[in-house]
Amino acid sequence: MRALKTFEVASGLAINQDKTDLYTNGVSSMEKSRILKMSGFIAGTFPFKHLGIPISYKRLSIVDCNRLVKKIVAILRSLGGRRLSYAGRKVLIQAVFSQLHSYWARIFLIAIIVIKKIEGIYRNFLWSGDDQFKSPLISWDQCCKPKKNGGLGFLNFSECNKASISKFTWWIASKQNHLWIKWVNAIYIRNKNWWDYSSSIKSSWAWRQICKVKEIFKSGYTNNLWQAGDYTVRSGYEWIHTLIPKVRWWHVVWNRLCAPKHSFILWLYNLNRLSTRDILFQRGIIQVTTCFLCQQADETRNLLFIQCEFSNKCLELVHI
Repeated sequence: MRALKTFEVASGLAINQDKTDLYTNGVSSMEKSRILKMSGFIAGTFPFKHLGIPISYKRLSIVDCNRLVKKIVAILRSLGGRRLSYAGRKVLIQAVFSQLHSYWARIFLIAIIVIKKIEGIYRNFLWSGDDQFKSPLISWDQCCKPKKNGGLGFLNFSECNKASISKFTWWIASKQNHLWIKWVNAIYIRNKNWWDYSSSIKSSWAWRQICKVKEIFKSGYTNNLWQAGDYTVRSGYEWIHTLIPKVRWWHVVWNRLCAPKHSFILWLYNLNRLSTRDILFQRGIIQVTTCFLCQQADETRNLLFIQCEFSNKCLELVHI
């Protein structure tokens, strides 16, 4: 209470008691009642929402995290994705949905089951235009690869989540002069070597998750991959992301001279996922595979774009 009055005098600001709740943990009911009586605040309950995110000293349940899922679905249904091309949906996923998820991912580790739900929503929106399931042409793991590795450049949400939480690991390792770092050292680490430290079962769920992420990034820190003060979520994500060989055609597909819609079609072409008749026959959708244009051979991607006589005549007319 004395600290509260000191803050009010030093800052020149008065705290509005009607808009302020008091949250306690680990104190007796008698002590809690005394604090509430002295401060005049109302006792708050966990979890509470701060900037749209549920805050709790316990592990957030799947129900709490479902608020994020509902937000994504609400935005998705308002965009009318069915009227957009694949390329348009791709832009929306990168510009809107991924940012909303990343905002949550910077604060706490999201449960795997929730991440799978989010990935399912994004995947369905990309291929169907809404949240209804449609068999994807490309797996979501492939879509999350960088463009130079044959993907669409979407974030791998699980790995991005860990890279975001790893910033807490860096703060502790760099021994920054921060109140939270001092508190962590006094309560948990207690002058032990941070890289050899292991959390106990009695530790809070949030602290155990930080220690879990620490073990993933431990080799990177101890090998001096990040010098003092230069860790970023992006560098951590790139480090944890599995190294995949580049594809030779990526710069042809993703360049400024190519329209986004055409780039997406070329991407599907190079991965042999265009809905040509040979692919549709394999899925049991049609029974005839003859090329609809030339009627001379089975319709495949190479025949349609390179070998078909009708396609070649069209290309000649375009060149003229």
